[in-house]
Amino acid sequence: QAGVDILLSKLEILALLVGCLCHDLDHRGTNNAFQLKSSSPLARLYGTSATMEQHHFNHAVMILNSKGHNILSGLTSSQYTECMNLLKHSILSTDLSIYFKVRNDFFELVDKNELDLKIPDHKTLIRGVLMTACDVAAISKPWEIQRQVASLVINEFFEQGDKERKELKIEPTQHFDRAQSHYIPEMQLTWVDEVCMPLYDRLAKWNTKLVPLLIGTKSNRNQWNHLNEKRKSACLDPRELPVIRQPTLDSDDDDDNDDDSVARGDGVKSEPRSSLPKPSLPLFRKLVTSPVRTIIADTTKNFKLFTSAASSSLAATRADSDSSKSNGKTPRNNNGAVRSNSIPAPSNARTTPPSNHPHTVVTPPPQSNTKTS
Repeated sequence: QAGVDILLSKLEILALLVGCLCHDLDHRGTNNAFQLKSSSPLARLYGTSATMEQHHFNHAVMILNSKGHNILSGLTSSQYTECMNLLKHSILSTDLSIYFKVRNDFFELVDKNELDLKIPDHKTLIRGVLMTACDVAAISKPWEIQRQVASLVINEFFEQGDKERKELKIEPTQHFDRAQSHYIPEMQLTWVDEVCMPLYDRLAKWNTKLVPLLIGTKSNRNQWNHLNEKRKSACLDPRELPVIRQPTLDSDDDDDNDDDSVARGDGVKSEPRSSLPKPSLPLFRKLVTSPVRTIIADTTKNFKLFTSAASSSLAATRADSDSSKSNGKTPRNNNGAVRSNSIPAPSNARTTPPSNHPHTVVTPPPQSNTKTS
């Protein structure tokens, strides 16, 4: 409804949608800083730059290259390469450290009314900013949803703080210290004022149809400010704060418990994840307005149509291949390239088609980023 779609190509829109779906795949419940402090296998594998985001991208590539899930098989070689580059950029853009490096450029362009999506660098910038806006959008939702999401995130932070105390023998910072849970409203205000409000303020200035995001953010800021004022006056009821679970690291054999630790596609085991309270779906449906429900329904319908078309195309390809095999012929595409039905999961992420992709351009995969900054 904001009209951003007409400013982007269909391939960019596809990459952004897939990026939104895949941007936190196989998340371990800890942030990049923890991966570095603990010298985790993921930190050693991906390095210190956007560690988890690189892992999310690799996991997305593994799924997209798995049998039955290759919705990109209908793309040409050049389209596939472009789409994978766009997908990688969209997922890595959800690393806030990357956002902070580029946001001043975005703010300056908006303030000077010089943002021009005909300029490639400006288009790349806005795609990354939009991914960040989507990633932190819980702050713009109705208060009941914002409070539930805050509870989930805060509990995950506190669990990381518990790990830092127990496993790394260090004191966690305030945001990760459950002993300071009474400061949650103040911490939320800091988050809103330093990250969310400036972002949505500039987005609303760039495109007035994005103003509802700013309005929702301001409304939730007022709620957190109200709770913070009650905290200052010592009249805050703890029940008004997000629900805080008790520590879960009460035994020394968590890491050896195979039932709690799941082997992932990269061969690295996930840290045990305790069950978090799930947001209420009926509550969500009740709070989301009718126009937004329509947008969600249309988006879901369009994505189903896309995946259905991709599946049909893949099925047709396989049928042609089976027919050609029965005739003793090698199946080929219109451009003469040998056609293949399956694409194996890569050992590391590619931004070019795998060697047996229907439109094959064999290019060595990029080296993993193992440098430290």
